[in-house]
Amino acid sequence: MEYSVSPNCDVMQTYVDSIELRISLIVNLIIAIVAFPILVKSIIYIWKTDTFHRNTKMQIFVHLIALLIHVIGRLGLHSLDLFNYFSLGGNSSACEIIPKFYRCLILRAFYNIGLALSSMCSICLVLERYASTVFSSNYEHCGPNYGIALVSVQILLATSFIGSLYFYASFQPGNNVLYYCQTIASSRGNIFFVVIPLYFILATQIIARLMFKVLMRKNQKLRTRQTISLSTRYNLDQSI
Repeated sequence: MEYSVSPNCDVMQTYVDSIELRISLIVNLIIAIVAFPILVKSIIYIWKTDTFHRNTKMQIFVHLIALLIHVIGRLGLHSLDLFNYFSLGGNSSACEIIPKFYRCLILRAFYNIGLALSSMCSICLVLERYASTVFSSNYEHCGPNYGIALVSVQILLATSFIGSLYFYASFQPGNNVLYYCQTIASSRGNIFFVVIPLYFILATQIIARLMFKVLMRKNQKLRTRQTISLSTRYNLDQSI
């Protein structure tokens, strides 16, 4: 027996019968299926292309890898849930398809890790493009160390977010019955461990978006100068 408490089959049946949930899962699964080959092709393109500066490539590459990890988690979660919902026979009990704890834990980890890492890309990409704007005249000679440092910042921020998300999470079935795969927090946990990092991510996305606008206008003004070199003009075009 995986759970130390008896599951409520009626609750599970409510999930199975929910048309809204099925539609949501189907839509998200279709998006994930479409996104998978696009992301793979984009990753290969970014890896091989010389169109972008190496530091820019690093930020985009990590972002795409993170999105691919997230999509893999979604493919596993949604396809298994939908298969179970549609394959449940009339004489079968809904308790037979209650998600296994460790299946949820593993697939949800893909989901959360990919989401966390991809969410940290925008702020680091802004910092990279900011440096390329400030030092536009010689940024083409900038080595990879700056890009590596920004990737490290992405990983550090993502790790911090995942750490806060899983700090009080349950890693054993215990008394938790999962009717739908999610990250289960212990009763000892504080909701602010999850809420504050989420608000932080939201705030950084808004700030990054505004910074992109500012940088775009700055680069457009710099590009109109007649004295800039061809390489500098190309670097500014990347930011625009």
